Amino acid sequence: MQPTPGINYALRRKASQSSTYHSKYAASQAVDGEENTFTATKKQNNAYWSVDLGKAVNVKQINIINRKDCCGKWLKNIAVTVGQNLNSMKHCSKFKGPGKNGQVIELTCKSPIAGRYVKILRSGKGILGLAEVQVIGNTGKPLIPAKPKGKIVKPAKPKGINYALRRKASQSSTYHSKYAASQAVDGEENTFSATKTKQCILECNRLKDIAVTVGLNFHKMEHCSKFKGPGKNGQVIELTCKSPIAGRYVKILRSGKGILSLAEVQVIGHTGKKLIAGKPKGKAVKPPKPKGQQCIMNRKGANYGGNISKTRSGRTCQAWGVQTPQKHKFSKKLADQKNYCRNPDNEPHGPWCYTTDAKKRWEYCAIPYCSMYYIEFFFLTLDKLIPLTKADPYNN
Repeated sequence: MQPTPGINYALRRKASQSSTYHSKYAASQAVDGEENTFTATKKQNNAYWSVDLGKAVNVKQINIINRKDCCGKWLKNIAVTVGQNLNSMKHCSKFKGPGKNGQVIELTCKSPIAGRYVKILRSGKGILGLAEVQVIGNTGKPLIPAKPKGKIVKPAKPKGINYALRRKASQSSTYHSKYAASQAVDGEENTFSATKTKQCILECNRLKDIAVTVGLNFHKMEHCSKFKGPGKNGQVIELTCKSPIAGRYVKILRSGKGILSLAEVQVIGHTGKKLIAGKPKGKAVKPPKPKGQQCIMNRKGANYGGNISKTRSGRTCQAWGVQTPQKHKFSKKLADQKNYCRNPDNEPHGPWCYTTDAKKRWEYCAIPYCSMYYIEFFFLTLDKLIPLTKADPYNN
């Protein structure tokens, strides 16, 4: 069977894949026009291959030519997506498989999709191998606009200074080095941050169940605003604090299990005189008293704010504000945390405390996880006190 005739916009275009089994199975082998050269990823979860067409094309059909010599069965559980960028893809078609040696799979989009990128995704664990990929379509008018019209795509310039720009940022985990936390504050909307999760099938609706907090330090964060979501591709979410909050740190938390991914974050405020200096006073910045939270809501328990004050062996925790019997460096930082278990230095095994037993300096606390519930977060350091009025997390 020969592929349907038409212009192949993928031919000799730039291609990439999630991993490469061997250098001779590079992603470019699927767009070299030769059916006797092949691509192959490593055996992995959700392997993918993608191609940059170089310009927007009305994509009508994708032809996948399977290897003739062997390994045809590798081609299964396939989904093909098309989009203007790799983070804004629309579903075109799918192929359940498994494929056969030498098979030509013609996948037709329900209606033409305008896009510069085509991605072939193999869900589940296995190798994605391709002999040749052809992308059939046209570049005539009308092309679907690269960016949909409407408020959610072109945000108004923020009315104020963006204090987050190029500041130090961190996140609870990093999916890949190219999705570092710093990508959300680099001023570029086409770079992205992303945390890890165990599984993400095609559409993740990643920006949802969001809470934004502001504080003078990591352990003294106050609620600014929230966003239920899920977000839309390219959407700009403006989150305004009920009243300005003076703080050095801004945190974006995604509750539940999943990936937290951001294109850009802007923090709008001012550094005028009405800043809270030294120890925060008043309700606006004073952290709420622990409400008896008895479980850990993130992997290391760094956000734990409960009132458990016993170690795993049953020892009583020493108050953070005192230096007897154990001398330590956290007296000022955690003076108002009584003798509750905390994790101020981000220990990998969760909250801990110094003990009142002179023979045992410190121990971890016995705090369970909240029914497999945790929070992924993006954390920003501003390096100065800023009364925050608005935070704009851009969804990718």
